[in-house]
Amino acid sequence: MKLSPTHQLGLNIRQYREDKKLSQEAIAFQLGISQSTLSRIENGQIDVNRNTLQRLALALKTTAAILQTYHLPRPNGVVAEPDLMQLLAHKDQTITTQQAEIAFLRQQITELQQLLASCLRGGEDALSEGV
Repeated sequence: MKLSPTHQLGLNIRQYREDKKLSQEAIAFQLGISQSTLSRIENGQIDVNRNTLQRLALALKTTAAILQTYHLPRPNGVVAEPDLMQLLAHKDQTITTQQAEIAFLRQQITELQQLLASCLRGGEDALSEGV
């Protein structure tokens, strides 16, 4: 069964937070939200907007791209000695995560370039109106 993007993101956020040994209470406090709200985000009951995702990433000391792609399997919560195939799968997951982060950062750069160009055009318009 395929999970909805909201549910998958919530699971990714929860797993990342748990893997970093951080409590819901601590992260919720940093975000200025209740622990129950964070729980609802992690359960996929609340759709996370871009701003909230950025704030979550900052609180977890990571990036939004990593949170969007973070879903490493943990069978039964037991960490087994990795075999070569597991190591290769983890390497591939790491590369995929890094590629997602690069794509996200490129998008951010493009948006900042567009904003800068818009501001510069606005300044030119203001100068021409004042003449």
